[in-house]
Amino acid sequence: MRWSAEFAASRPRLQVTLRASPEAIAVFAEIFGPGVRPALEAALRPDADGWRVVTLSFEHELAAAYRLAGFGDQVEILTPPTLRAMLVTTAREILSRYGAEDQVSCVRG
Repeated sequence: MRWSAEFAASRPRLQVTLRASPEAIAVFAEIFGPGVRPALEAALRPDADGWRVVTLSFEHELAAAYRLAGFGDQVEILTPPTLRAMLVTTAREILSRYGAEDQVSCVRG
């Protein structure tokens, strides 16, 4: 049992700092499990819009990108910048997959 705890502690971790909406925060425990509670307790106070800055830990960038992409515009990655760029690329690929790029440019004006 001790070896598994040591192994888990020794795995590389990626710290991701993000802004999250109240709606996203409300489902973090459901999505990430009860282990997210310390991160939420350490989060900064909500800003005027209720968004909070939270630091989460992931095994690697791809895991973070896949899990956070599901939140859409309810999270904003602050660091690392490489993950932020990865999510932009992912969003473009999703739009391309569904042929929605023209629709998005029309909405933006």
